[in-house]
Amino acid sequence: MKAASAARPALAAIGAVMVDVSFDVARLPRSGEGIVPAGVKTALGGCALNAVAAARKVGCPMRLLAPLGSGVFASIVRDGLREADIEPLAVDAGAAANPDNGACVCLVEPDGQRTMITVPGIERCFEKAWFDALAPADVAALRGALACGYELETAGGDAILGFFEAHPHIRMFYAPGPRVCDVSADRLARIRSLGAIWHLNDQEICAFTGAPDPREAGMALAREYRAPIVVTAGADGSYAFVPAADADAPARIVHVPTKLIEPVSTVGAGDAHLGAFAAAWSQGAAWEDALAVANRIAAEACLA
Repeated sequence: MKAASAARPALAAIGAVMVDVSFDVARLPRSGEGIVPAGVKTALGGCALNAVAAARKVGCPMRLLAPLGSGVFASIVRDGLREADIEPLAVDAGAAANPDNGACVCLVEPDGQRTMITVPGIERCFEKAWFDALAPADVAALRGALACGYELETAGGDAILGFFEAHPHIRMFYAPGPRVCDVSADRLARIRSLGAIWHLNDQEICAFTGAPDPREAGMALAREYRAPIVVTAGADGSYAFVPAADADAPARIVHVPTKLIEPVSTVGAGDAHLGAFAAAWSQGAAWEDALAVANRIAAEACLA
């Protein structure tokens, strides 16, 4: 980010800037069926960018560590970032092998629920050299950084985890997203060793743990990983499961309801919650207050 604050940002978002193409549909198409959407919208997206935008809304500068590739989508991303006054992660722009930025096709139903098809790009090709090129003073200023499952499940995920391992003062916020069941056991072991704060939704945590209820799933995950777990639950608000100092004691459950709304689209809402929560955390907010801020920013994202 160029000039959001005179101070070096204490937070960073590692991941993707993509081109989101959202289609408003009455329902999801059946196999082999063709449908006509009621509306189409194109915008910049990606977990990292959405989180940065959310953090800005609560007055917290967040560094974007997302690469810019070469291609049609990359050109759209470049123009959008320039307009928003946000700097991407520096990579070798002249490298012939640089792929394009990714894209995401989002089918949005009348209740705001989204179904996504993600086209991968350079964001899944992170390299150690990209992190090594960061200014040491900028890295030293970081207290926390976000990382997503889309990037961590790939070969580039090794470089991302290596960055956290090389700088243990940076708290990791792990947002596995829909790829929650696709990150390898080896990567999960490294995430556990880092003491990452997990951030995921109710469907994702139930799929990962096999528990039928997000509260039960949150307790189980906090017990297994000995780390805080943040779960978004739509109209039910959000939860934090905070492990006790005593490993045998159950985690403390923090539940913060949210204001009921009629969502236009839930595209990017989870990312917005993540960014706002991390921003509040970095400013020393209590769990209840951080969740309340994140709920508000996520609700605003659903109305955009």
